[in-house]
Amino acid sequence: MAVCLAAAGRAARRPLAAGSRAVLAALAALAGLTALDAFEEYPPLMATAWGAPATAGPLATLAGALALASAGLAAHPAALAAVAPSSGPSRATVTSLAGVASEVAALAVAGAWAAGGLPAAAAGLMIGAAGGGYPAVVRSSARGAAAARPRGEVGVSVIESVRGVLWARRRQPDDVAYLMAAAHERFAPAELVAQAQAAEAAGFDGVCCSDHTAPWWAPDAAPAACGNAWVWLGAVGQATSEISIGTAVTALVHRYNPLVVAQQLATLEEMFPGRAFLGVGSGEAMNEVPAGMRWPGTGEQLARTEEALTIITRLLDGETVDFEGRFFRAHRARLYLRTPRRPPVYMSAFHEGAAEVAGRLADGLWTLGDPQTAPGMIAAHRRAAEAAGREPAEIILQTLASFGATDEEALESSREWKGTLVDEAYTDDLPDPARIGAAGARISDAKYTAMSIVSADPAVHARKLKLLRGMGATAIVVMNVSGADPLGLIRAYGESVLPELRS
Repeated sequence: MAVCLAAAGRAARRPLAAGSRAVLAALAALAGLTALDAFEEYPPLMATAWGAPATAGPLATLAGALALASAGLAAHPAALAAVAPSSGPSRATVTSLAGVASEVAALAVAGAWAAGGLPAAAAGLMIGAAGGGYPAVVRSSARGAAAARPRGEVGVSVIESVRGVLWARRRQPDDVAYLMAAAHERFAPAELVAQAQAAEAAGFDGVCCSDHTAPWWAPDAAPAACGNAWVWLGAVGQATSEISIGTAVTALVHRYNPLVVAQQLATLEEMFPGRAFLGVGSGEAMNEVPAGMRWPGTGEQLARTEEALTIITRLLDGETVDFEGRFFRAHRARLYLRTPRRPPVYMSAFHEGAAEVAGRLADGLWTLGDPQTAPGMIAAHRRAAEAAGREPAEIILQTLASFGATDEEALESSREWKGTLVDEAYTDDLPDPARIGAAGARISDAKYTAMSIVSADPAVHARKLKLLRGMGATAIVVMNVSGADPLGLIRAYGESVLPELRS
């Protein structure tokens, strides 16, 4: 980067007196050099990352260069100094021009994607890996509870997305945490305890688990179990010694009373000091409708989650809580069990409104490690936290991972998880696992493998996780969906993937 700045500075000094056109020329020179640096830093980006084709065409190449260049300008204040010395146009003018360049870059990526010259996942990575975001026209529908943006919600601009990820990368610790998520939908509780023990031995920093009463598929399509998450966490705490343990995630809309959730978390923390955490979200109809809920629209899903989270965090803070909400109430509620450490609460978010609630109330954001959506979530989380006078905390990115003796085995043994890519499973009144599984079966293998890590090669797992880490994650959660060899995935991570990530 220093070479780029020096070259751009030399290009800028003489022409600046000529006015704004010269500034644009200087910015263009710097942008080109910055793009070259970025492509050198992320060599798999255009060729192999997340299923991108080996040649994406000139338009895609230009789009990537512009996107990475604009992100580089935003990342390096010295770049602006190089093109805006004291004798030239004001820093504000150049900053504004850099903002325009970023918008142009986003439009270039959108154009390449729309023209079919660039897969959406690769488009996201072009900006996400270098620290950016891009307009909603490129993003696929956000998955997760309340994926559709609630009415009145203000979207996150591409500039704010860029700044959000760059902010996350500047705050990112050297020792990013890696957690394994145990899949209760697929494996019996005793099997998952063995996986948790293996994960600790392999060097994972923590183990979390799904909290489901139903799987993502018909029970005759693949094995299904759906054990109780909280009972299982007590067993895992006893079977392991140091790793963090918690849910990924517990829905707060109906099935659980917030006082009980806070009590469960405090109990886990008291038994296993310093290890407990809670992941929360707004859930899915498949887990709540069987418990008697009328599945609401996305706005109510978020409102319920916010009310419950408010009660939980106040209880954990030691308050005696009186609360009269639309959906939840508490009267003189308190936790009599107090722990030296207040266990953290992270909120799952897949649209900006939920990310903003996480910023106001939770101790961190938990979202998909999807370069198409994560930048916007991070930006919204940061914006809300700062507006509330809070310091944004953890950025947790999650992905599915499957391993096997061959790539084909890794794919075949995890196909049932395609149901997690069905948007309607999160937003709509769709309580039947068979219908979700049938909708998932219509998702192509290409899309599934692009949105997950499905490979027999540990190097592929490490490379994709590095790309997620590049978005500023403080923790990365790998959900082990290896139906053929779940312990094999854990061994591979212990022997090569985790050491590579930490090298």
